[in-house]
Formats: sequence, structure tokens, C-alpha cells
Amino acid sequence: VSEAGNIKVRDIWAEEIKLASSSGDILCYGTVEGSIRAETLADGDFIARSVVGPRLEVLTDRGDICVWDDCHAETVQLFTSSGNIYCNRLYSDAKICIKHEVGMRSK
Repeated sequence: VSEAGNIKVRDIWAEEIKLASSSGDILCYGTVEGSIRAETLADGDFIARSVVGPRLEVLTDRGDICVWDDCHAETVQLFTSSGNIYCNRLYSDAKICIKHEVGMRSK
């Protein structure tokens, strides 16, 4: 958990991984393997290369969620209030939700 600053992890494996930041990004380099829960507040982003495991759950407020390579989690839940979500290769059941789209214009 970080109150002010980024969280950076690389090539980790654990049964359960919990990552949270109040005002920074969560950056996962290499492969992160396990049941993963990550949460950022404000405009903190979640960025990961490769994710493996039974579960990936990510929640952001205004930050983006990015999974650049493979996501081999069995269950994936990606939620943001007003950020963007990018997934390159997703091999599982997934729930993806953007609560409010920024920049919408009414006609």
C-alpha cells in the first residue's frame, strides 16, 4: 500500500497479491502470478505486462487500466469510474466496466 507514490513490482508469484495506491500508479513489470487485487484512487493507473492466475480484479477512480501482453487469469474484473481500459490479449471470462465516459457531448 502506498499513500503517495508509485508501486512497482517485477516477476512476482504469490497465492494472493493485494496492491493499493492513494495517489500513484501500480506498475507490474514482467509476469505477475496469483490471485491479484489492485486499486488506485485519484488518477492512478494500473499497468501490467503479463498476468497469470485464478483472478485479476482492478479498480481505478480516474486512472487507466492497461494489460499490454497476455492476461491468463481465469476471472477478470476491470472497473474504472472515468479512466480508459486497454487489454491486448485476454483469455478468460471478463467483466469490464467504465462508469462515466469522459468527454461525452450531448447533441
